[in-house]
Amino acid sequence: MDRIISAFVRIRQMAHPVMQGLAPIKFEFEFAWTRTSLSIMELVEVTKKTRDEWLAQAVRLERKSFSKSDSLGQRLVEEAMKPHNTLVLAVGTQDATVHGYILFRRNGAEGHIDRIAVAQHQRRQGVGRLLLQTAITVLQKKRAMMLLLEADTANLAALSLYDSQGFIRTIVRVDYYKPGRHAQLMELEL
Repeated sequence: MDRIISAFVRIRQMAHPVMQGLAPIKFEFEFAWTRTSLSIMELVEVTKKTRDEWLAQAVRLERKSFSKSDSLGQRLVEEAMKPHNTLVLAVGTQDATVHGYILFRRNGAEGHIDRIAVAQHQRRQGVGRLLLQTAITVLQKKRAMMLLLEADTANLAALSLYDSQGFIRTIVRVDYYKPGRHAQLMELEL
């Protein structure tokens, strides 16, 4: 079985423009660890080509995981570049394939999970839990006091994951995603 490393990725758009009016992207891979033992820290050296491929894989996973109307598609990378946003990728150590990602942000004392997706063949194997725990750890280090998220009330697997991590269900936003699709608001005190 492929071990998973969680590559903590901060993506920032640098201030100065380059050719054709595009700003370069700066990637910071700060830490990674194996899924089987979260206490083992591993350094991950990643080339620009690998980073670009991982981001492309994350975009493909986004498109597979969400309906066309809900998917961010390529905007996933743009969202990850925003100043307070962080993208974490779960990458297989044997095949260097992105098995999942989480996009989250911190605004003041609150953290917010914006996106989480896990490849179909990796679901129910702890990848989502690892990503969520990574986001919680990062936000605690950044001194966030509360973590918020919205989950589709029909997504029982996601609701179960959040419940197991101590999230409290607060209110349901009726027709949040579209008519007939409601969002369960959840919060976790950090």
